[in-house]
Amino acid sequence: SLSFSPQNPTTLDTLYFYADLSFPSSNCESLNQSHSWSGNQVVASSLHCLGMLTAICYDTDTFKLDPIPAGTYTFELALSAGYLPSCTPGIIPNDIEIIPFDVIDICSDINDINSLVSKKLIKVMDIWGKETPQDTENQILLYIYDDGTVKKRFKFK
Repeated sequence: SLSFSPQNPTTLDTLYFYADLSFPSSNCESLNQSHSWSGNQVVASSLHCLGMLTAICYDTDTFKLDPIPAGTYTFELALSAGYLPSCTPGIIPNDIEIIPFDVIDICSDINDINSLVSKKLIKVMDIWGKETPQDTENQILLYIYDDGTVKKRFKFK
């Protein structure tokens, strides 16, 4: 599967694209990966070398994009795999996945900024990782939000 972070990128953000991969053969190390631009499309490729043993192998490829101008873009990943020892690509057909994304100009639209700063509380946990009600008193609580931020709070009775 293909995903990216942050979910609502702005012109100030560095973007990371993650390809969570699984292969039906052992090893699956990445031999090479690259990306280039074609207009508003990022074209990425990754080659993995598979072993000869039948065993599921998991890997994650990460692609980093420095801040880019506001606009609508696509990220296209072509995945190739070959078998060791030569790791010649093309033995397994390419898998291609495309994910669209928008980059918001942080300075141009105050409404977009407001939507970025409004975050949703996912859960509240105590310091041992147990989910806890928000109104718990005299205990350190961790408030976990949908944008990945965590706030520590202590409510006195």
